[in-house]
Amino acid sequence: MAQKIRRLKLVDIDVPNKTEKKRPPNNLDALRGLAVFGVVCNHLSAHAGIRVPFFGELGGLLGVQLFFLISGYLIVQSASRYTLAAYAVRRLLRIFPAYWMAVLGVSLLYGRLDGEALASGRGDFLWNLMAQSHWVPSALLRYDVLTVSWTLTVELAWYAVAPLLVWLEPRRQSAAFWIGTMAAALAASSAWVWTAHAGGLDPLYAEAIARAGVSPVNGFMRFAFIVNAFPAQLVFFVMGCLLWRFEAALAGLPAWLLCAVAAVFAGWPTQWNALVSLNPSSLSGVGLAGLFLLALRLPRLRFGFPHWLGRVSYPVYLLHVPVILAVFQHWKTTGWPGLCVAMAMLAATSAALHHGVEQPGIALGKRLTKLLATPAHAPSSAV
Repeated sequence: MAQKIRRLKLVDIDVPNKTEKKRPPNNLDALRGLAVFGVVCNHLSAHAGIRVPFFGELGGLLGVQLFFLISGYLIVQSASRYTLAAYAVRRLLRIFPAYWMAVLGVSLLYGRLDGEALASGRGDFLWNLMAQSHWVPSALLRYDVLTVSWTLTVELAWYAVAPLLVWLEPRRQSAAFWIGTMAAALAASSAWVWTAHAGGLDPLYAEAIARAGVSPVNGFMRFAFIVNAFPAQLVFFVMGCLLWRFEAALAGLPAWLLCAVAAVFAGWPTQWNALVSLNPSSLSGVGLAGLFLLALRLPRLRFGFPHWLGRVSYPVYLLHVPVILAVFQHWKTTGWPGLCVAMAMLAATSAALHHGVEQPGIALGKRLTKLLATPAHAPSSAV
């Protein structure tokens, strides 16, 4: 497999290669910032009654899909540049240190770490700690104190699939390979969503959902655990791969067309879902892809806040629901005062998690990658 994995001319955004020419700064961080802004606005509406136009209703749907699109664009590059061992180390140290700190910290505050609770649900707690609780409904319902860990299960599934796609990619006619992969992902995701909504996949999950105390499978559990499982989201990741693979060709599309695609398909996602009888459907992803290409093409935004929010987007994503619940429901603070307190708390805790845990984890991953890349017979001074 190591011989099959090839280095890219296109530099990984997260970890530039010093031997290659750096790409000019782009707006990927701003896109991350927009995605997490949408998710936070959606949960402010759900848990605090604060409604931001458009984002309050649709920010969760579009924000998560935009995150998946960005991941598809970046992770396949990382899988192409590194050996499987180095890739795995970098990915795991990118995700888990901050996640573990958030889960354990919030669980401690919620009283979920007492001996009796752990003794009666040790397996479920470990499933959640490994960010696999979306496969185990009892684990998610009992221990998902962040309420967003289901997307990490989906993300980690993509981490497993990306190296396989890179390994399968032929040396020649790779464009045809990616187009075929996109067609297969579109068909698989659409079939999964349609079949799941119709109840056809209930038998696969019935036993696991029954262990969570629900039998037979009801509409809420079906949508939460079956409809939105990884196969339904695969199309967004592969769409991100195509944005990477065909970036040069897509750069020729006129800006007005990209704006129209973004506005039409990302502006009315629920209407398109209803039209094609699929929720989620790939059409909102098409609109987000248009927005993605626009962001890559535009000069780097001079306004620094979107880029800062993008850099801390992962901690913000992990912590925003516990912070919102603490301020608005536990402390009973409401309106603008509650919003100011919640956002100040979220900014402070997210920055602390970013600088104290997330960044050191990424740095450790870089150091271990260098060690893995160093021949065993190399002198220690070369490491």
